Amino acid sequence: MTNFKKRLIKGVVASSFILGVGFSSTSGLLSNNEVQAAPKNVHTITKPNGVQRIDPGYTQVVHIGNGLSLSVTMTDEVNFTWELFSDEEPEAVLATGVAQLNAEFEITYQDPVTGEEVTIVETLVENKPEEPQESGQNIADFSFMYNGKAVSENNFATSYVGEVFDPLKGITFVDASGKAFDGTITADVSQVDTTKIGVYPVKYTITENITSDEQRATIEPQVMEFQSAVAIINASMVEKIVEETTLTINKTTNTEANKATHTSKDGLLKFDVWYISGTNYGLRVTNLETGEVVQDETISSTIYKGLRFTVEMPLLNAKNVYMVNFNFTEGGTGSDVLSQTVSTDAPTGNPAPAKSAPAAKPTKLAQTNAGLGFMPAFSSFGLLGGSIAAFLRSRKK
Repeated sequence: MTNFKKRLIKGVVASSFILGVGFSSTSGLLSNNEVQAAPKNVHTITKPNGVQRIDPGYTQVVHIGNGLSLSVTMTDEVNFTWELFSDEEPEAVLATGVAQLNAEFEITYQDPVTGEEVTIVETLVENKPEEPQESGQNIADFSFMYNGKAVSENNFATSYVGEVFDPLKGITFVDASGKAFDGTITADVSQVDTTKIGVYPVKYTITENITSDEQRATIEPQVMEFQSAVAIINASMVEKIVEETTLTINKTTNTEANKATHTSKDGLLKFDVWYISGTNYGLRVTNLETGEVVQDETISSTIYKGLRFTVEMPLLNAKNVYMVNFNFTEGGTGSDVLSQTVSTDAPTGNPAPAKSAPAAKPTKLAQTNAGLGFMPAFSSFGLLGGSIAAFLRSRKK
């Protein structure tokens, strides 16, 4: 399992679902009156509630500023390993090392924007439970939940095409005991288009309620922004022909070194056909996104008249069909694509669509040989994994 996946699924602060940015106390910079070779920062490792010591294996992500965070894993009560990454690209590790609590350690990394080598000095200290808290509730102790379970790439909101999507239905923000955070949750659904199936981002903002007593009057409310996903799905399985193409294969010129080729209009599939001998032709179909060859065989021009490829999206209850008809010729110069027609199922009515997120593409395909009626299925639930994981991010203001 990758470090990015570990941060996403295992959690980086006890009982809270955080990615990329940790929630921790910050003591601020050391004195600017001292001349330092590199900036010095002090940040706090926060103990889980009720824990007197930090056990080996405990992991937390600490935001250290300038768009950077440390993923910290304790090896014992004092020592830890760390990984530096950019909040914008949490899967890319910029530097690694080992260090101790309450002791300075240097971090040297290459700035991903300027390319310059940068050195900073960091100190991580353990929080002091006996010290009074500014707030009666710590936002880092709460988890973003959907239907009573932590939001993840396997647990997120869904809604049917054409229905009104309620972004707050099933959403809660609670601590380990189930107590709700004293605050309000708002949702930005401007990028969700309920007229089209797909996976869209929803940005949630959790803002702490501040009481009117004098002790809290000057305290800034705690705020978290969390980007999650919603899948707009069909109520029942819907099959749609998204493309129909005729591919001309010239027996004379389309050899293996000069294949007749067609790439689907969505850039997902590549069809290659070439002459071998007699009535035999080579056929290869490639998923361009993954590089996977999903079909590679010899066909006969007297039997094969075309292919019917079905891209299955089981989570969305949808099947996208690609029709490729073969036109075998023997003379002339030929052309790769003789003609092309496209048929799409447009939504009814004239709703004003909102902005839509980039469509997630499948990693595996189901294919049908239209001439023989043969259809082995290659269903894949993993077609949305990457895009959903990208939606599951949070940060603290």
